[in-house]
Amino acid sequence: MCLLSLSLPAQASTKKLLVIGEEFAPYEFVQDGQVVGIDIDICDRIFARLGYDVEYRIMPWKRAWYHVEKGLADVILTTSRKAAREPFVWYPKTDMWQGDFVFFYQKGRFKPEFLDLHYAKTQGLSVGIIQGNSYHQSVWQQFPYGNGRDSFQGDLTRETLHPQLYPVASLKQNLLKVASGRVDVTIANKTYGMYTAKLLGVADQLAYSTQPLYSKRYPAAFIKRSVHPDIQQIATEFDRELATFKKTQEYQNIIAKWLN
Repeated sequence: MCLLSLSLPAQASTKKLLVIGEEFAPYEFVQDGQVVGIDIDICDRIFARLGYDVEYRIMPWKRAWYHVEKGLADVILTTSRKAAREPFVWYPKTDMWQGDFVFFYQKGRFKPEFLDLHYAKTQGLSVGIIQGNSYHQSVWQQFPYGNGRDSFQGDLTRETLHPQLYPVASLKQNLLKVASGRVDVTIANKTYGMYTAKLLGVADQLAYSTQPLYSKRYPAAFIKRSVHPDIQQIATEFDRELATFKKTQEYQNIIAKWLN
């Protein structure tokens, strides 16, 4: 397990890989100075089998995506499949995991069975989001950009957001704003939101919508501008190993370790 370190260019060694991502507990996050989580345990097993030494770094999403576009890393975690990203990454066929997204809100403020994207839009609710996150097409259709476009405009876009959307750098900030009433709701993966709320000590102040807003699949994406000469081959090998590993009890044990 590698210690969290300052952002530096990726190592050129053919046996070293730099894997980056935003904080997404319990999948990848910093705990006691180390990057840990479900995805980290899975990557550790697979890359060890492939003979690679891995360094992990956690950073805000927009900074992480800057690393992707500039080729400053080799792999980026928790990156949903979007056409706008395909010029920069290879997506393996096999996903690391799939999760449901819900609205988190201050307990007692709303009836959870009524809380969906259309309700939030028509009731004028303020919606906390994370800067640069792609979300789902349905989010942008309800809350189009200032230029009227209703699809994701890219991780580093400077397009004006819909006035009901309030961007911040992390889910932690959003959950704290919801708990204090400064924002009405925030969109988050249910597992990620619940886990992070517990870490923040605000789980008893929050609730979430009954029905998922949408579901998303998350692979580990391999960076096309990586300085590693074999990055595309590594992506193929990783995909093969992950497909096999997901059928094992060891994989199930990793999931249970973090979610139980």
